[in-house]
Amino acid sequence: MGWISKSIHTAKSAATAAMRDQAEQVRDAVTSTKTHRSKATSPPAVTTSSVLVCPSSGRMDWDVVGESHYLSNIVRAVRGKEGERFMRVGLEREPKNKYDSNAIKVTIKGMTVGYIPSELTAEFHPLLLAAERAKIRVEADGRVWYSRRDGGIGSVSFSASDPGLAWPINPSPNPSATAVWPRGTRLKVSFGDDEQATVHECLDRAYQEGKCAAYLRLELPETGSRIRTTFDGRPLGSLSAAASADVAEALKMANSVGRSIYVVAEIVGNRLSSKVNALIKPANELSNAEVNALIAPVEEAAVWAPPTVD
Repeated sequence: MGWISKSIHTAKSAATAAMRDQAEQVRDAVTSTKTHRSKATSPPAVTTSSVLVCPSSGRMDWDVVGESHYLSNIVRAVRGKEGERFMRVGLEREPKNKYDSNAIKVTIKGMTVGYIPSELTAEFHPLLLAAERAKIRVEADGRVWYSRRDGGIGSVSFSASDPGLAWPINPSPNPSATAVWPRGTRLKVSFGDDEQATVHECLDRAYQEGKCAAYLRLELPETGSRIRTTFDGRPLGSLSAAASADVAEALKMANSVGRSIYVVAEIVGNRLSSKVNALIKPANELSNAEVNALIAPVEEAAVWAPPTVD
């Protein structure tokens, strides 16, 4: 019996309790949202289902500038409490900014707290433009620090990996019957001449030239041992023998209960040269909750799927 099999019982007990709590919170949120909408003349422009959170890089690597001009907003955001706090920040283009039409402001709870440095805004513009067209709000995990000394000092930073790879080009898999393997190490996906056309199609659909992210489905091979990947049903390549061995047990168990597993892949290059890397967290580093999300029976997951807000 593999290590995943041994962890199922513990994972299911913890995950089921967490799912019940989450379901109750979702029901409360849905009720509140419906009540709010019944009083409004039109639905809000941005809902919880239209928010893209940039994947974290694991560190606060984007420093915000101009915070001193928005100290009062920072104070309100942290409720006047000193020290360090972690909270979600919004990223918004500001084309009518009188100083810089390429400006990107950083907000917390709708309040401006600073700007991305002008020399770095070009990295975010393709993502934000694509998000605007789709009426999607872009957010990131942020850090806010505040002190009352010297009349008040505040700083803001946020975490985001490559903005050009933040938003997969194909729709996210249906959570009631699928699972996305947690992101982790970059593992090469090898592809042949017959699969290059699919890779090129992915790059053609990218919102930033030369790079994109995509959801790839993992499939057990009919022959051999290397796990295959597909993009929207078309073959794209295969994992290495070592990577295949690492995910094979979970994939077999997921398939046995009717669940498909996807990974997020980074595709970089052009029609002359390109490479594909799947982001896969090593199996022995997965938490019990992550294991359960991958292999829980579809019927159980469907019961606790968040309801749709009309």
